[in-house]
Amino acid sequence: MINKSKKYYVPASSNWPLVGSVALFLLLEALATWMHGDWIAPVLAVCGFLTLFYTLHGWLGDVIHENRTGLSRDGQIERSFRLGMYWLIFSEAMFFAAMFGALFYVRVFTLPALGSQESITHIVLWPGFNPTWPLLQNPNPSAYAGSNAIINPWGTPLLSSCVLLASVVSITLTYWALQNEYRKAMSILQLVTMCLGILFILLQILEYVSIYTVQGLTLASGIYATTFFMLTGFYVIYTVVGIVMLGVILYRMKKNDLNKQNDFSLKAVCYYWYFISVLWILLYVFVYWI
Repeated sequence: MINKSKKYYVPASSNWPLVGSVALFLLLEALATWMHGDWIAPVLAVCGFLTLFYTLHGWLGDVIHENRTGLSRDGQIERSFRLGMYWLIFSEAMFFAAMFGALFYVRVFTLPALGSQESITHIVLWPGFNPTWPLLQNPNPSAYAGSNAIINPWGTPLLSSCVLLASVVSITLTYWALQNEYRKAMSILQLVTMCLGILFILLQILEYVSIYTVQGLTLASGIYATTFFMLTGFYVIYTVVGIVMLGVILYRMKKNDLNKQNDFSLKAVCYYWYFISVLWILLYVFVYWI
């Protein structure tokens, strides 16, 4: 039951988190069965994506309805939303911090230990192992064939970085246009940001194809490949989520839902986009460059 108190709006109970959990379970099950070559993997993937789309459509629709009817337009509610967005970004930052930690642990501790002349593992198992990064020659090359070459940071990765930085400028100008009530420019700039995000995804796909087919860097190529695909792969997923957010905000712009007083949804997307942009800079430096 909805509490229509004038002091604080409390939304009704929602089943969307449960439905969303089912969607994520189906997607994870599809990934697991696909890795084992099971025929049911495509079926589970389609069901998972359809359930996820249904969840996003329904959940976002409820939130937008609450905002349009004025139920959630309150200073305390906005503070709650803002804190929720901060905690979301913090949790995702910790998620990537764990993966960066795995990368640094391999480079700083594991490789020197395997290549140390005083290590029993090095002396007995892999006396010819050279602990250099990027690791092209694995300790056991017969089981894990390394890449043919390292990833060039000045090609597609640099172009992707420029595209992403351009999207930061465009989304900042979008918020500026909203504050100054330039509605047409606001919608155009939002669309430009979405297109730049999609272009970034396409560039990443092209890079993956090139890495797989030309350089021979696959998931079976050892720790250099697995850390690269783990970090960049999850980043691509987070960028797709950001593009979906941008699309929802563009729809709300077309419906004239946003103004100077009701701007938190765009502000929240800006927070998220700034976060993933800073994250990409760290990825570019520590995964591609150093």
